[in-house]
Amino acid sequence: MPAPLTIAQISDPHLFADPDGTLLGWPTRASFAAVLDHVRSTAPDLLLLTGDLAQDGQPATYQAVSDLLAPLDASCLALPGNHDDPALMQSLLQGPVDATTTVTSMGGWHLVLLDSHVPGATHGRLSAEALSRLDATLHRLDGPTLLAIHHPPMPVGAAWLDAILLHNPAPLKACLRAHPQVRLLLCGHVHQAHEAAFGHATAYTCPSTCIQFKTGAEAFALADRAPGYRVFALHPDGQYEQTLHRVPVPFQSDPAASGYS
Repeated sequence: MPAPLTIAQISDPHLFADPDGTLLGWPTRASFAAVLDHVRSTAPDLLLLTGDLAQDGQPATYQAVSDLLAPLDASCLALPGNHDDPALMQSLLQGPVDATTTVTSMGGWHLVLLDSHVPGATHGRLSAEALSRLDATLHRLDGPTLLAIHHPPMPVGAAWLDAILLHNPAPLKACLRAHPQVRLLLCGHVHQAHEAAFGHATAYTCPSTCIQFKTGAEAFALADRAPGYRVFALHPDGQYEQTLHRVPVPFQSDPAASGYS
């Protein structure tokens, strides 16, 4: 039996052009580097970055992303989050990190990346054109499929987060119900681990590589939890296993934080 394809999902690093930049007191670049050191020990075949690579959307920030990921010597796909500049990502990330490829096939699986970015907004949305293109793409793909999107299409049980997720999940769910080969839906944005059924797929959210949001909170609140990532082992027959990893780091966010922009 062939070895499974292993994918490390890494999300929401929120890097700054300034190497010492902090998010609510958290040094995001140092934390990202610590998580990547742990990822290296799992030797994944592919790295999947599910958005908010940058907090400031500067060219130097995306260069830092490339520089930090290059030593892992693994293929890397990235999609934009609400803090990202999608056009800048596509123009700059075409080396170790690829932000231009939206459909690829590896290890008997198809990987499809969806852009839910809405300019100037925190929430996400899929345009009618994007949904039509997704449906046409899935009609062409035969075999187990993984979709990745920054904004989760299902609630996570935290009121303030549920208000800023994907704002039009119904057509996406209808599309997935029409294409049962879609087994996995991987999401970022919520800085916490969550799992739910969506269509015929199982949807997973991912911890951030920096600050963590408190689960079940009505208003913005941080959790005293370590950053993390997920690893998926994808078998050609459509079966998979997933492992959630937490990475202890010597950093602490501002306990009085009431949000950020």
